[in-house]
Amino acid sequence: MSEQSRLISDFIEGRSLLTYPDVGFIISGFHYKEFFDGMIPYLEYFSNDGSGSFPLFGEVYFEFSGRFCKWCGSPGVSDLGICDACLKSPGGMIYSAIVKGYPMVPISHNYIIYIGSFGSLLKVGISRFDRGGVDFGFVSRLLEQGFDKAVVLVGDFDLFDAREIEAEVSRFYRIPDKLYLSDKLNHLSDDQYSLEELYSIASDIISSFSLNCSIYSFAFDWPDALDFSYVWSGDILSGKVVSFRGNLVFFDDGSDVFVVDLNSLINRGIISWEV
Repeated sequence: MSEQSRLISDFIEGRSLLTYPDVGFIISGFHYKEFFDGMIPYLEYFSNDGSGSFPLFGEVYFEFSGRFCKWCGSPGVSDLGICDACLKSPGGMIYSAIVKGYPMVPISHNYIIYIGSFGSLLKVGISRFDRGGVDFGFVSRLLEQGFDKAVVLVGDFDLFDAREIEAEVSRFYRIPDKLYLSDKLNHLSDDQYSLEELYSIASDIISSFSLNCSIYSFAFDWPDALDFSYVWSGDILSGKVVSFRGNLVFFDDGSDVFVVDLNSLINRGIISWEV
């Protein structure tokens, strides 16, 4: 268990989770993993009985109520998805510092810098090399972003180094460090960058900043994007999963195809679900 995880566990141990009787589970995140012959999205959750995840496929029904801290289940969350009490805990302060790039304690993990493409869009970002506690765990970050291709700079970068390189690459190469929902929805069918083009950008970055690192490249196949009528919001999500890409999942309710942003489900309490 990492130091951050231990601090979080120590803080929430013994706290009364999910004190609202209608809410049995809270969505705490999402990820991709293998399911039969391909990769599909999984929703992560926790409850009074522990945490887990389940695949999103086939017919789905969710009824949501409220928004809660994804660590302890308390109502009311900050922009980091945790409540004020968790934010002020030792684990919360470390978590906030890492996310914002200003750690108050030494962070021993290695970080990577990635350049990912979403159709004709590019994004620069960073991730822990061992995200999730496994080597090359950063690949999960690339999948969550929905990239079709990506190149990754792997070297001896700590958090400060990675943040600085990310900012400089964004400024000099005019590559954004954020892609918004509207950006992705407007570029679902764009022509894609080739791996050769991304590799050339990565090589130029290494040369320009005199970096000592290696380049890894990745390509991902996604189901075809579908024409959709609207972006879902509300308290009841019902329909059949018909496509997905990163944080975007397409549903068909028999009348319309609509898109759900999985990021919008995080922190939501679930009254009932069927998958």
